[in-house]
Amino acid sequence: MFARYFTLIRRHLAILVPVLLILAVCVVQAQAATGVVTATVLNIREGPGTNYTKTGSLLKGAQVEVVTQNGPWSKIRLKSGITGWVHSDYLQLSTAVQTPASSGTVQAKSGMVTGSVVNVRSGAGIQYALKGKVSRGTTVTILGQQPSWLNVRLANGVTGWIHADYVQITEAPAANNQVNSSTSSGARIEVTGSTVNLRTGPGTNYGTQGQVKKGEQLPLLGEQGGWYRVQTSRGVAYLAGWLARVLTTETASAEEIPSSTGNPEENSTEETGTVPDTGPEGYETVENETPVLPEENQPQPVMVANRVALDPGHGGHDSGATGYSGSYEKDVNLAVAKKVAELLRAAGFEVLMSREDDSYLSLTDRVDFANSSQAAAFVSIHCNGSTNPETNGTEVYYYIDQDDPVVVAQAGERARFAQIMQNSLLRALGRKDNGVRDNKNFVVIRYTQIPAILVEIAYLSNLDEEILLHDPPFQDRAAQAIADGIMEYLGSIQV
Repeated sequence: MFARYFTLIRRHLAILVPVLLILAVCVVQAQAATGVVTATVLNIREGPGTNYTKTGSLLKGAQVEVVTQNGPWSKIRLKSGITGWVHSDYLQLSTAVQTPASSGTVQAKSGMVTGSVVNVRSGAGIQYALKGKVSRGTTVTILGQQPSWLNVRLANGVTGWIHADYVQITEAPAANNQVNSSTSSGARIEVTGSTVNLRTGPGTNYGTQGQVKKGEQLPLLGEQGGWYRVQTSRGVAYLAGWLARVLTTETASAEEIPSSTGNPEENSTEETGTVPDTGPEGYETVENETPVLPEENQPQPVMVANRVALDPGHGGHDSGATGYSGSYEKDVNLAVAKKVAELLRAAGFEVLMSREDDSYLSLTDRVDFANSSQAAAFVSIHCNGSTNPETNGTEVYYYIDQDDPVVVAQAGERARFAQIMQNSLLRALGRKDNGVRDNKNFVVIRYTQIPAILVEIAYLSNLDEEILLHDPPFQDRAAQAIADGIMEYLGSIQV
């Protein structure tokens, strides 16, 4: 008898289990959202970040299934069954997406910062961009965990990653760590882009509702997908998080996040096939900038033959790229620029510098400095940064604005100056040749009225090159190469 009952149970289970599996799959699929691509061309990547390999691309209007989200990135599935990751800003979603907690951590745990000042980064590792800082005693909500790193949310709604060694985790949720209004958290943001659009939603596919200028401060209401929700005189609006920094007692200095892009190298350009792989952080023009173009028929500026203008990039609260081990680009830029100035002055040149200490200058200030200097050459000195710690090498940038007749007349000189400088740096440093690049996205070479170039000595985000950039003999060689390039260029022209 028992054998008969056992056989019946087995038969029922054989039918029931497949039915339950089908129902489970249907439930999971019902939770998934559908999305429509809003960018002209949108890259598909292996993982949630621009440091992952590109596996394909989608055209505007393509429909995808959104499986889950990780920060500002969405995992998608195509009709063919292929999966990958795309940036969420360029998907218009039709239903809510389930965002599971990262493996290893229960959602909504609370944590207390134990380090004096701890960096908040955009990803789980020191190679990711610095997003801000938190001080000892700050309470955070733990959203997820990767080896040695915690994904956290601050009281003002800003999210990021901090090292687990400096957080004491408790089981109780941090009730005050929801996305707050400015009246409860007191947080504010400061605009870092020159002119930034305010939008009706968290993405470039939403309509604009005004603009804000560099330096303006607004109450911070929260963060969504890399966009800040702010209070304006016209009501609630959104602006790109990488074009603003957080001002709050809990975030000492929330830095601009390019790509970036970065910010990281994710600058104002969409995450499409046209995003540049490299560039000095914070020196990009933004999608929304509306600089005043020069009047036509302007005369060529007066230039003093033996005068050189040097611009050590970044400074003050703008630290520039962050090294693999946490060093700041602004410090290396200034050290090398001072050495270049010393060499040029010893050779009989007059040298003007945009900054000679750890002070902050806006991009507009630097352009004004260059255009009023009457120098025969302008050189902006930088170290590069990338989300890929393997990226390395040397490059020099210039740009010819076809709408500026003064600059168009200098086209040949600017290109030649850049090539002379690149050759000089390669001979002296022996790093990888990344070439001379014509790039419109850098304010200090786009709007200067004198021959101008931007030098990227090496990559601070690459450990080997970070060590070199902090080595005084290497700095000496870099400075000598820059000085030699300037002298070779000026020696070959009639001013």
